[in-house]
Amino acid sequence: MRLLFGYAYQRSVNDGFTPYTILQKFDFDSFRATSNVVTLNQDISSKLINLKNQNSVFKLYTMSKGNYNYWISSDSAYKLLSISDYLSEYEGYTKKSITFEYPPIEANTYFPLIRLKLKQEGDQSNTILLKLVNAK
Repeated sequence: MRLLFGYAYQRSVNDGFTPYTILQKFDFDSFRATSNVVTLNQDISSKLINLKNQNSVFKLYTMSKGNYNYWISSDSAYKLLSISDYLSEYEGYTKKSITFEYPPIEANTYFPLIRLKLKQEGDQSNTILLKLVNAK
């Protein structure tokens, strides 16, 4: 399987900062990036990557002060998924959405929004992805 990964950025100001992006191999067992597959830092750059014919999960890490674009192309079928979609579709996790009301929040003050009590059995681990959405 071949993957063509491209990156282009628009330089915001000439401050000496060079934007870049890193395509990282991601491991859900340790829940972290395990290796950098490719680093791109030119105005317009791309890299052709040969992959094993198996599911591959990548994380995109980008540092840029301006606008940027990605191009992703492959000679095989692929899906762009969020972490929660990947976990529910391929790893058997379930998604729960909880809506709750809370008192007005004051600046520089922390309020407990939610308390989770988890039961640990044996050598199983509990992983929780918490996404907070600011609904205005």
